Amino acid sequence: MALSINDLHSNSTKNRNSRLVQGGSTDIYNNRLGWWAKRKFEKHDDDYIVMVLEHEQGRPDLISYRMYNKAIYAWVVLQYNSIVDPEVELTTGVEIILPTHARLLLDIISKPVGGNKTI
Repeated sequence: MALSINDLHSNSTKNRNSRLVQGGSTDIYNNRLGWWAKRKFEKHDDDYIVMVLEHEQGRPDLISYRMYNKAIYAWVVLQYNSIVDPEVELTTGVEIILPTHARLLLDIISKPVGGNKTI
């Protein structure tokens, strides 16, 4: 089911840091968003190995804030590690891999806003 876009509010394809922009490719129709194709991120030798702390269990936003000082990159925490269910997969003591802050900004968050315009 596609998401309806209300003209009074902006949608996630207008947010440069959105998963729908940086995390893949989104089809945009006149009044809704269409198919989203997930982008595959390559792991690098300088990636961070991060252990999930007790208070971060099930909370990718808190991990994002700890690593990047912004909770808006919670989608990176999930997508970079192919996490589908954070309640089950982000438990205390689990190790995940995250890109360095520099690589996040230079390589991953590198697209302008928008998607694939479709009529």
